[in-house]
Amino acid sequence: MELEEKSLEDIAYLEEILPKMQFIQQQIQDMQLILDVSLSRQSNAFYHEVKRLAAEGNEEAKKVYENLKPSYEAMLSESMNPN
Repeated sequence: MELEEKSLEDIAYLEEILPKMQFIQQQIQDMQLILDVSLSRQSNAFYHEVKRLAAEGNEEAKKVYENLKPSYEAMLSESMNPN
């Protein structure tokens, strides 16, 4: 596919919408960060609640806890040593 020559009108339009697109991109990135933090907090709370229930003797919670524990510990290790 050939690249077409851009008219002055096309260039002006692109220059006009570029800041709007950058603003939208920033809003999406900000929302993604907020959602990531929220998901992390909810996941952490779930893990610790299951761990507490397992410690109290709940057999179903023990199964879930044993399933989650390796992933949770790996995630903690990665966050402490990102390299």
